[in-house]
Amino acid sequence: MNSDKEYLDSLQQDASTKGTIATGPVEIPEDNNVSEQLESVTSANILCNYMTRIEYLKEVIRNMAFIPRYVEENLEYLNVQDLHTISFPMTCFCDIPLTKVKNHMGVYGEYGVAIKKKVCIERDVQPILYLNNSARLKTDLSEALSKLLHEDPISPEWRMLPDAMLSVLLYSKPIVGYMSRDEWDKPHRLLFKDECEWRYIPSVPESMPLIIPQDDSTKKGRKYYSKALARDKSTWFPFQVDEMEYIIVPNEAAAIEMISAIRLMKGKSQTDKHKLISKIEIADKFKANLV
Repeated sequence: MNSDKEYLDSLQQDASTKGTIATGPVEIPEDNNVSEQLESVTSANILCNYMTRIEYLKEVIRNMAFIPRYVEENLEYLNVQDLHTISFPMTCFCDIPLTKVKNHMGVYGEYGVAIKKKVCIERDVQPILYLNNSARLKTDLSEALSKLLHEDPISPEWRMLPDAMLSVLLYSKPIVGYMSRDEWDKPHRLLFKDECEWRYIPSVPESMPLIIPQDDSTKKGRKYYSKALARDKSTWFPFQVDEMEYIIVPNEAAAIEMISAIRLMKGKSQTDKHKLISKIEIADKFKANLV
């Protein structure tokens, strides 16, 4: 009978004659950039940030960057004592094809900027994790957070746990939950999973907190920290004209207003201004085909 080594050698030799690898890690060529070679057939090949006002859209185009802001996320679904909300900076994108974005725009706004997905992937934008309230993953996260918050000290072998757990928490959301907006009388129950959300969470300077202290996590407090964040361009998500796919506006009047704003932009060549104008899409013209 052959030894284990001889048997392994024979498998590898046999695999080499068939052009496959029988054992060991899969070898990926250095020039194999997945984000370049793979295109989605079920989701969008763009990530779009939607907003409610044309003033916000003008600011994004004027800066050629998304400026993260501090947002409060509800954590009641985790059922962790003393952990009800968390406020941290982000810019959100959705991974929804334009043919299916009607309902999403109804919630988040009819103005938008769409960036090529490849660009977002390369710049640390991450699809979030939707937690099933009945699944073991959610229960495990809740129990781990409870121990982290209420048991002291942390064992030496678990010292890496807080950072790892915080990352999971910041990129997680329940499948279904409640969301509040200033213009709503009461929180709305939403199917968050349908938002297909991706998040950009910036690295904040040492002078600022990643997580706002609970006492400061008010509407006024979040606005204060967001203004401070906006002054530090290292936290922004910049993009170039050729990295955009669309500038979305609801109607022709908004399109005319955006064209005027683009023409008045400083520091942009006429070529770039023409490119920006060419990217304007009017939602009213394709709404009839949205589902």
